[in-house]
Amino acid sequence: MRAGNDPSKDSSASHGHERADGCSLVPLGRFSYRGKRLLDWAVLCLLAVPALLVIAVAAVAILCEDGRPVFFRQVRIGLRGKPFVLLKLRTMTVCAAPASEVPDAGCITRVGRVLRRLSVDELPQLLNIARGEMSLVGPRPHLPDRLRHYGSSELRRLTVLPGLTGMAQTVGRNSLDWDARTEHDLVYAVTQSLKLDLLILMRSCWVVLSGEGMYGHPRQKEPSAHPMLVEVARDLRNRDPDRATPEPRLPSSPRREEGGLRVAA
Repeated sequence: MRAGNDPSKDSSASHGHERADGCSLVPLGRFSYRGKRLLDWAVLCLLAVPALLVIAVAAVAILCEDGRPVFFRQVRIGLRGKPFVLLKLRTMTVCAAPASEVPDAGCITRVGRVLRRLSVDELPQLLNIARGEMSLVGPRPHLPDRLRHYGSSELRRLTVLPGLTGMAQTVGRNSLDWDARTEHDLVYAVTQSLKLDLLILMRSCWVVLSGEGMYGHPRQKEPSAHPMLVEVARDLRNRDPDRATPEPRLPSSPRREEGGLRVAA
């Protein structure tokens, strides 16, 4: 059979998937808009010196209260399912070994509570952004174990760079359940733009300062998206039909996709 008539290649192309390193299939998609990387570097240049000073002060506080190590490293999943090492300031006791994205409140140190309240523990991820592993705005990266529960819709999260903050963090933060967070991430994946990123960054500053959604208190009604973000997303879908997709609705419980889609662990 001629290479040009390889049915496996035709099938992948027709379904909008690509094979990465011969071991994974991830939905194709534009992972960024023009100028997104420039925005990342512009903000990095502005924040580099202040962030280093804040990290230095936080590091001294961590050492004084609980000793070494100062930094916490954890493998997360990035663009196209590629794993990378996420950096954070350590906010939990040395003996704690968190194996999930939800921390044990009893293991968080006094300094750690302050760092988490102000999101200072996330500042080392500016290095992940400089390396090109993350962006300022995007879905928060998941642990590799969560990929086992990804369905076909959730795979679209892997078509964009993970972010330091994202749409889900601006409309509910820790008070959102996993399905609601993923739904906001999927909306961002198909509506991302410079205008939307700037709105999310400004909204994120307010969320951090106000402490909105910090403690994840259960609510009877899920927080709705901020009106400005909804308006921007609707405007982008109307102006660019090629990127428009129905607003995703996720299943109520995790399931494994039966279509044979796999991502690299």
